[in-house]
Amino acid sequence: MTTTITSTQATTSSGTTSNLDVNTFGTSTLPTQSVVGGYAGLQIGYANSYNVPISAYVWAVARNTAGQAVGVFLGSVAIAPGGSSMVFIPTLGLPSGSYAVTIFATTTSSLPISQVSVALITIP
Repeated sequence: MTTTITSTQATTSSGTTSNLDVNTFGTSTLPTQSVVGGYAGLQIGYANSYNVPISAYVWAVARNTAGQAVGVFLGSVAIAPGGSSMVFIPTLGLPSGSYAVTIFATTTSSLPISQVSVALITIP
């Protein structure tokens, strides 16, 4: 199966038209395994290249060594135009083992706005 992602046209409050696409949120910091407030998870930085603020969901899909999806985790962020922010995504409930975690951002309406990043993590 082939999936094609195309840009989505949006109209701003000023009436101008621009495009949301998979390059709207660029990765400003590569994903890393981290602990925040006692919770294990992943951190990734995003920069907003869009001309208006964007609220987004950041998804992390963990796959075990057999390639099976065993966890879906969610973070959220709001970034001003031209701004950047770190996002922490808790990965609660993953048992000990090694995982490849696919990370991507969508708008709150589920439009894709970032490229996919992959982090390799190990839960002790």
